[in-house]
Amino acid sequence: MSRKTTGQVEEKPTKRKNGQLVELYKRGRKKLITLKYVLPIKLAQSFFRCIIKFESFLEKYKLVKLLLTLSIPTFVLAVLADYLSLAFLLLCGVIYSFSTKGIEYGIRVPLFFQATFICKKVCHKTTVTAANVAGQLGIELRRAEILIDEMLKNQELVLADWDQENRVCSRVGSIPQFKSFMTDKYGFKPRKRNLLSLVLLPSGLAVKKIFTQRSCWFNEITVLHTLRSNTNSPKLLHLCYRTKTLYQSFIAGENLGSIMINRGVSVEQKNLLSLDDCAQNPHLDDLRLTLGDTRIAHLREVVKECHKLGVALIDIKYGNIILGEDTIFLCDFENSVVFPRHSIRFFINRQNDWKKLNTWFGLSGISIGSYKRQVELLALRNDSIRYAPIYIGKGVGSESVGSIEFGTGKWMLMKKYLPNFSGQRILDLGCNNALLPLEMLRAGAVFVKAFEYDSEVAQYAKLNHEMFELVDNKRYSFDIEISPMRKVLNQTVANFDIATAFCSLYYEEEPTMAAICRHMSRHVPIFIVQSNESAEEHSDRLFEKSSIEFLSRILAENGYRQQKMIPFCMNYDRPLIIGYSDDFPMAQV
Repeated sequence: MSRKTTGQVEEKPTKRKNGQLVELYKRGRKKLITLKYVLPIKLAQSFFRCIIKFESFLEKYKLVKLLLTLSIPTFVLAVLADYLSLAFLLLCGVIYSFSTKGIEYGIRVPLFFQATFICKKVCHKTTVTAANVAGQLGIELRRAEILIDEMLKNQELVLADWDQENRVCSRVGSIPQFKSFMTDKYGFKPRKRNLLSLVLLPSGLAVKKIFTQRSCWFNEITVLHTLRSNTNSPKLLHLCYRTKTLYQSFIAGENLGSIMINRGVSVEQKNLLSLDDCAQNPHLDDLRLTLGDTRIAHLREVVKECHKLGVALIDIKYGNIILGEDTIFLCDFENSVVFPRHSIRFFINRQNDWKKLNTWFGLSGISIGSYKRQVELLALRNDSIRYAPIYIGKGVGSESVGSIEFGTGKWMLMKKYLPNFSGQRILDLGCNNALLPLEMLRAGAVFVKAFEYDSEVAQYAKLNHEMFELVDNKRYSFDIEISPMRKVLNQTVANFDIATAFCSLYYEEEPTMAAICRHMSRHVPIFIVQSNESAEEHSDRLFEKSSIEFLSRILAENGYRQQKMIPFCMNYDRPLIIGYSDDFPMAQV
């Protein structure tokens, strides 16, 4: 037994020391929770930045093209290597790049055989008629009948050829469809590669392409097959492996490349579209006059649809665009590639597509560079937009995420306590940078309408919406109204399933808060409200209104008596209240 020294009094812990110990414990606990949710985000950001830099290095020095000489068994091994490379990616990035290319070919080889099977079915679906030929070429009906009779002798009749400048040299006399772009055999400039002809087949008019490189032929087949459901691209009709030939449906319209050449743009200038270092398009004004704002907007939607199906255009030229009567068509996909839809390489190539399209067609497609530039401009006018750092994915984010109080860290903490958003329509009051509404859409919500009174913050929210769609390669139905949340009292909310107010409802006056809750309870089954009990951020009356007790009372007195409190963890001062409407008993279940 230990003996006590004579005259020495044993110290007992005081209440003050106990309080300090509890406070230290709470702070340590909060830091551990912050690390749990924030550290994976920081690692993911660094991880994807390394990948993007390495992929850019490979693209710059064309190292990936070495794979074109590999055999099919090597691609099979590369597909298997992709799964192994995930564990060693930071140590051997080359394996990752090669395996990604292997997956690309692992997808495209089956597509080739599937496309071959579909072509055999398509060729026998339709039968050519004189009326169709006459309508598409603008010739007389009798002349169309003569051409069909001539075609039936050999099952194929070549009508015209395209030259290097996309001008048409006819073999059967004048063709009114190409009257602005016709040339004779003396002015005809042979194409350097990929012979292009207009032919008449038993199934109808078609474009015949004979490729000099098998890789380009393979690209075109797989892309056309992938875009078979797209109405703004030609359809694959027939292909021949031995002669590297394919037949695709003929699209009646004017080729934009030919139009620009007639306006004085040389072939060399027209082909500058394939260069990444062009600062601006000197012919953008002429282009806008030719296309018009409606067609330019339509071009943007067509490109988005291609990206949605996993196709990166890569080679973008005026000559790849055909102007129909009221629409735009894309063609010539020999350098385009079908990627796995969520791969890093596809993400990089989609950004490159938008960079070229923005520069050469005056589109407003989002990319990492344009996103950061626009955020910087908004921050100069309103620096408060940076207060909630967000991480969107694939290394893209506005600021470094370092807290669970707001931004992505806040969502990572809350999401497992929130209801299932799959198939739900959400009304968000005070969306700020729109991170939480967009994460709800990512979690399965079908539509989100948000209110935000600050126009610059709302502009930031719209940028984040576009960036979410770019990163996820998916469209999200998101609508933002620039007005105070009290304006919802003048609108019907019967078509919403869940309403949310994350750290925002208490900024209204108490009667307005009560009116909003009462309006919601009559139509919306679930109302999620977040409090903020931080004495550092709020004081006096606002501190009282933002407390969980006050918000719980407001909800209970105005139709949300059944509630679920979520305090999250010790020393976290933003607890949640999930209120269930008295008018919707099933919502409580």
